[in-house]
Amino acid sequence: TQGSLPGGGGVSILVGHSLFLKTMFQRYLSDHPLPAPLAVTASLRSQLLPYCGVVGVQFEWDQAGTATITEAIPLLGTKLKDSHAMVLAAEVGAERNAQRGQIAQL
Repeated sequence: TQGSLPGGGGVSILVGHSLFLKTMFQRYLSDHPLPAPLAVTASLRSQLLPYCGVVGVQFEWDQAGTATITEAIPLLGTKLKDSHAMVLAAEVGAERNAQRGQIAQL
């Protein structure tokens, strides 16, 4: 639904099981461009969040109504678990710097 913020945005807090959240990240995290550094994106898609983990995300909807996560940042000291993709990325130097967006400014 359309929110009350300028441009129709809104703010929500989602609390759920880490397996549900992992599935949500697998489905909605954008591939191009990556919404976060490769290590963060890989971890969110392949690992469960730690207990009490907090991740800020920004969803955007296209004209067809399809949602995509365009930014994802671990918050409040959340330490993500390493994934095989993270280790590989570090070995080949594929780490990418995320552009700082609205969530990073909080």
